[in-house]
Amino acid sequence: MSSASSKWVTIPVEVQVRDLFSRQLVACIAANRGYDVLIGQDRVIRRLARFLPKGILFDKSIGMSGDSKVVRYNRLGYQITAFDEETPGIYGSPRHFFVGRMAPDTVAMSRRWFCISGKVSEMANTAFPGNEDKFTITGMPRADIWRPGFRKLYEPETNNIRSEFGRFILFNSNFGSVVHEGGEAFARKQYEAYMRKTNTPASDYKTLIDQSFANLNAYLETIPKLLDWFPDHNIVVRPHPSESVAFWRSKFADHARIHVIRQGQVTPWILASEIVLHHGCTTGIEAELMLCREVMFAPCPDNHHDTQLMRDCVPIAQTERELQSMMTSLIKGEARYRKPRNSLQSYFDSLEGRLASEKIVDEFDRIPVSTGRLPGWIGWLRWTPRHLAARLNLRSRRARAYSRNKWQGVTLPEFIDNIAKITDALGQPGSLRVEEPFPGLFHVKATTSNTQ
Repeated sequence: MSSASSKWVTIPVEVQVRDLFSRQLVACIAANRGYDVLIGQDRVIRRLARFLPKGILFDKSIGMSGDSKVVRYNRLGYQITAFDEETPGIYGSPRHFFVGRMAPDTVAMSRRWFCISGKVSEMANTAFPGNEDKFTITGMPRADIWRPGFRKLYEPETNNIRSEFGRFILFNSNFGSVVHEGGEAFARKQYEAYMRKTNTPASDYKTLIDQSFANLNAYLETIPKLLDWFPDHNIVVRPHPSESVAFWRSKFADHARIHVIRQGQVTPWILASEIVLHHGCTTGIEAELMLCREVMFAPCPDNHHDTQLMRDCVPIAQTERELQSMMTSLIKGEARYRKPRNSLQSYFDSLEGRLASEKIVDEFDRIPVSTGRLPGWIGWLRWTPRHLAARLNLRSRRARAYSRNKWQGVTLPEFIDNIAKITDALGQPGSLRVEEPFPGLFHVKATTSNTQ
């Protein structure tokens, strides 16, 4: 575990079902370039941060001014880089995105902030001038694993889903502001903290809630009608990781053909479905990037989800009649409602050619880092009071449920299987080995010294 001194990349993962596979792809490419890579649950890495080798940190965001996590990582000596998984939301409101997720001081503490397109790079340089070397255009790692070359990675799970549910419509919900797993008070507290830090008017929160409830109620009324429109289809409702599964199950308990399920990555569910229904969710963009059928239903105004990105790239229905017509046409395979693919290419770089993940590791190579070792005793820390308490998870029931929504856990054999699938797709089978030096933390490195 603590063999020769090496260059290290550390990759925290916050939302397992959304981020793990794409972050593992970055880990594989980095390990095959000669880095030792630590990748695992965000909370575990935060607790262990002072004991881990201080190399490149590839995080999911850099946070608002004074973000304690970023300040601590910087103080400990990590070279901070980030790809913000929420970046597609920037197209709706660049100002709110930058005010809510970045700040001059956190940008100053970072070495790279990876951009999904030239448009985003221009926005970032306008918001934070003088940082051209940090705002590098790479594309989105998740878009890498949606390419046809990686499609076979999902075949077993996709086939299992089809066998269980037959022909089905997938509804990916994104109403966390009003049906949050932590409850209404928890969601309100989070947003109030955001408003204080960003000087956002309280009226914006009221608008968000009012619009969210209006659209939610419209969906609750419309979804059962799909059963009549498409009598040979099931409906799978997949709540957002922040949402209450119990809420959705209670609403559709009387409908045997409506299944509320949130398990595994969303990608195989999209691939297995006949069509994806969404309300401006990024899974709609994911479906488009994979050439799958999808439609956005926008029955009521929504300042947050009615974005130019959605208007340019996805078919949008505003009434139930339009929705029924569009879904019927799309399920038949007709192309009249599909948007041209070049619309997507203006919003997302690296949809063809070199992977976004490869470009990210290119940037790692340009950042000077010291070598280090992973302490051989790191595993013994699991028995210390702090880590025992964290593993027992003695918080409230809702807090535990919210945490489980973000990280369900992955075993070492499951992790190894993912790495094997990725290296096979990269044409580098058997090139890496994986260990688990601490529960929830995985060490990926090349099997030989013949790294690329």
